[in-house]
Amino acid sequence: MRLGRPSESRSRALPHLALALTLALAGQARAEPAPVALELTQGRVAAAYEFYWGGFHIGSLESLTRLEPGAYTLEFDFRTRGILAWFVDGSSQVRASGSRSGDDLRPERFESVGTWNGERRALGLAFDAGGHATIVEMVPDSIEEREPVPEAAHRGPDPLSALLSASLEPDRTPSTYASFDGRRAMEDTLHCPSQAELEPSRWSAYRGSALVCEVTAQQTAGFHKQYKSPRLQRPAKVWLAPVAGGDLYLPVRAEIETDYGTLLAHLSRIGPPAAP
Repeated sequence: MRLGRPSESRSRALPHLALALTLALAGQARAEPAPVALELTQGRVAAAYEFYWGGFHIGSLESLTRLEPGAYTLEFDFRTRGILAWFVDGSSQVRASGSRSGDDLRPERFESVGTWNGERRALGLAFDAGGHATIVEMVPDSIEEREPVPEAAHRGPDPLSALLSASLEPDRTPSTYASFDGRRAMEDTLHCPSQAELEPSRWSAYRGSALVCEVTAQQTAGFHKQYKSPRLQRPAKVWLAPVAGGDLYLPVRAEIETDYGTLLAHLSRIGPPAAP
């Protein structure tokens, strides 16, 4: 499992959430979803996730992974839901694509577009054959608000390509992946020391074996000028399950500690993938 540019040592949590509402809604009943099977269909798999904080439904994520001969694509479509949407009406579509040879990924394009409380946000990167990243779009332009990212760090992979690389036969020993998103340079470490059997619940549709992993995300450059000290990120706990028909593992559950409580993510549905 390698990228075109592995870090020397070898997707961060969602934005911090601050909201309040009566806890009377937290105990609403949910129907238990039907168990799902993880399987590649013609090299593609679509998955849906729901996010909860303090018992409240706050977001939905649709993902589509394509692993084709010589190429890959990973797409995310995130939308705020429930009480979070009352405070932050937002959506974001993110797409990474590139070439591949086995588990070796070489990013070519990274695009992120979205709207948050009516404000359009966009970011686009293009990668040359050597992995150097060129910013082709940034709205709003926030470069002046941040410390400059060294030119040597203006290289692939992008965050989604790094995530996909980490999901191809994850190592049981810690592996670290550097990434660049146009504004920040990051270093993420994945460690999957154990395995567990999961049962479906009112939150999750997955049943079966999964790797129990710890993910840490550390920003290394591009800090906001108002917050010069690097912020220590709490490790996230992620369960990764194998997808039949390939070397891919998908997240089926996650727990992320934030300053405002625990953010939970659960796999709610698997494809079939939409037609291209």
